[in-house]
Amino acid sequence: ALTNLLTGPRWRIGAEDMALIGRHAATQAHETGAQPSLMDSVAMLNQVPLSERCRKRLSDFNREIAGLRNHIFDPLLDLVRRVIATIGIEAELRAVGADTRQLDRLVDVAATFNPVATSSSLAGFLAYLDAEETLAEGLEQAPPNTSNAVQLLTMHRAKGLEWDRVYLPAWNDSLFPNVQVTDDWLRNPAQLPSHLRGDAGAIPHPTRPLSKDSIEAYHDDLKDMNRAAERRLAYVAVTRAREHLLVSRHHWGAKVSPMKESEFCEPVGDAAQRLGTYRDCELPETNPESEHLTWHAWPVPVSDDFRDRLRLLTDAMGVEEQHYELSEAEAELVRRIDEDLELLAAQASRIEPKPQLPDVMSASQLLAFAKDPEAFRQDLIRPMPRKPSATSGVGITFHEWVADCFGQPSETLFELDGELEPEPASQPLRDKFLASVFAGADPVAVEHPFAAPWRGRIIRGRIDAVFDLARNRSLAEQLGLQDARYLVVDWKTGTTADPTQLALYRWAWAMQQD
Repeated sequence: ALTNLLTGPRWRIGAEDMALIGRHAATQAHETGAQPSLMDSVAMLNQVPLSERCRKRLSDFNREIAGLRNHIFDPLLDLVRRVIATIGIEAELRAVGADTRQLDRLVDVAATFNPVATSSSLAGFLAYLDAEETLAEGLEQAPPNTSNAVQLLTMHRAKGLEWDRVYLPAWNDSLFPNVQVTDDWLRNPAQLPSHLRGDAGAIPHPTRPLSKDSIEAYHDDLKDMNRAAERRLAYVAVTRAREHLLVSRHHWGAKVSPMKESEFCEPVGDAAQRLGTYRDCELPETNPESEHLTWHAWPVPVSDDFRDRLRLLTDAMGVEEQHYELSEAEAELVRRIDEDLELLAAQASRIEPKPQLPDVMSASQLLAFAKDPEAFRQDLIRPMPRKPSATSGVGITFHEWVADCFGQPSETLFELDGELEPEPASQPLRDKFLASVFAGADPVAVEHPFAAPWRGRIIRGRIDAVFDLARNRSLAEQLGLQDARYLVVDWKTGTTADPTQLALYRWAWAMQQD
């Protein structure tokens, strides 16, 4: 937000000066161990070698911020209005013809903010906004103008609103209803125990004494609670239409197997059949997207031959040079534009992006860096979406199944545990595993997370399985590893083992044993 403010049309801080401020903030953070703060660096003008023009503008900016800080104990609504008026954001939006309804919405939220446990202070309001962004869905935004417009909203946002026509796409199983459990405190230590929550009287609780069956039953109860909430949401969605309601689903997605329809499609489909408005279509046996998918490079590469032919074409057109007499005002505008372009070109020639490696890297990031450092750094500068993998669901399901076989529920990021329907393609992998030497082995760790230091950085990852060969003599003899202590395993379902990845996991396990 501070960067947007400083580089906006009012303060106009250039890229080179912003880079100097950023480097100073990073240096200060490294020396003090605190989080980098651009605001602190902006306040330390004497310690940053900025241009004179930038230094003068930031001096004015600092005086303005100091003036606002004198009012932090004012009533919250007065303070919010003062900040908007002082920084000039509303004037900037109006000057470019932009919509100011979201700004009005922020003022409305500040006017109605009245926390129960705290006073309406600036700190409390900022904490409320952070909590809404992190734990909820963010503030309700002001709806756009409904005249001659198509509105895209989530079903939650549609509560209390109505339209003549409502379209509800993607009613597919596992998409809607989404019964994925994220607040199971028995499996996720970041969650508050159910009996300590403020809504403890309205949510399920595990039965005691705790056992594997009671833990599974509690997890199922949470799924049922989520399913009931999704059913109420579906009712809200279908009742938003005054005249026309269209509910649809898709048969093929990114998976290798077809997608099933949502359980909520049945009552809607029955109603449509009674009205004679049900429409069905012939479903293809194979995924049409995978058959007709083509990949194109972007930006489109331009060859030297193309440039030469374009130059010949422009020369052949024989366009005569035309002269136009500029007025004094126009000539001054052109001069200023040329001056800005020269400054930008000079800055671009001096500033070359040199991205630093993240302080915390995943194992996959480290492997990508080891494979191609330059490509990894370019990806940091300009992240691009990854090519979707049709077999990713098979791998996730197989890893979940192996963890269950060893009697240790997987703690993967996705928290799928019973909610991902087994892929048919994973059955041969299961059969192969059950026939392998690992089927009867006893692992000492499954889905084991690690965080190990490496050259001033932290490498995080997760090891699929580790076997203590002293406890698994038969496994050690069959693999010829009688002299080894541990065996680190990474299950592969679609690619061959990466020696570098296995070496990383061995090193991480050894670091944790020291």
